[in-house]
Amino acid sequence: MTNKHQGPAQRDQTDETYETIGEIFDRLRRLHLQLRDQLQEDGWETDSRTEFVRKSIRDATQKNIVALTSYRRDGDHSMLDTWMQYSPAGDAEEVLRETDFSGPLDPDELVARKARFDQALVEFYKHLARETSIPRVEELFTQMARQAEQQASQQSWRFRDADTA
Repeated sequence: MTNKHQGPAQRDQTDETYETIGEIFDRLRRLHLQLRDQLQEDGWETDSRTEFVRKSIRDATQKNIVALTSYRRDGDHSMLDTWMQYSPAGDAEEVLRETDFSGPLDPDELVARKARFDQALVEFYKHLARETSIPRVEELFTQMARQAEQQASQQSWRFRDADTA
C-alpha cells in the first residue's frame, strides 16, 4: 500500500514503515557500502583463499552499489518517489542491519555471513514485493529478488570451486 503523506522512514502505532522506493534504495546502498568498507579494512589474513573470498564479495558488493546508484540516478523518478507503507521484514531486516564483516574472519565464516546476508536481502526484496499493491513496484522488487538469488548462487559456486582448487 502506498501513502504520499508521510515523512521518510516513519512508523505509526501499527509499526508500519513509510519510505519512498528511493529511500529504500539509499538504505540498501549504505548497507552495501558498509559491507565493502569492512572488507577493505586492514588486519585480514593474507592467505590466498581469504583474499579470494574477500575480493569476490567486494566485487559483487560493488556491482550492487553501482546498480542501486544508477537506478537511483537514472531510474523512473515517479517510481522512486512512490511511498510504500509496509510492515517490517523482521528477521531479514535485522540480519541486514546487524551482519558484521569486520575482519579478520576466516574464509568459512566470511562465506557463511555473506550467505546469511544474501538470503536476508532476497527475503527483504520478496517481502517488499508482497507488501505493495502497485504492479510495477511489485515487479521491480521481484526482479531484484531474482537478481540477488542469481548473484548469491553464482558466488556460492565460485567459493565451492575455490575450495576444490
